[in-house]
Amino acid sequence: MTFRIARAGRTEERRAEVAFGTTVRKALRAVDLYGEGCAVLEGDRPIPLDRAVEGDVELTVVPTFSGG
Repeated sequence: MTFRIARAGRTEERRAEVAFGTTVRKALRAVDLYGEGCAVLEGDRPIPLDRAVEGDVELTVVPTFSGG
């Protein structure tokens, strides 16, 4: 599974090996990201964090808040 993190005009890529049926939320945690405070997209469609991963997918993660 590949995550593309879009932040501040840059894109970072992180990969994780996760078991079939793992939720998007758990897969995010495997790459040190948290779904709370992020929008997760497959292509141009938002997906829920409790959706099960089905195969090798590429997801875009857009943080919706920043620290400070």
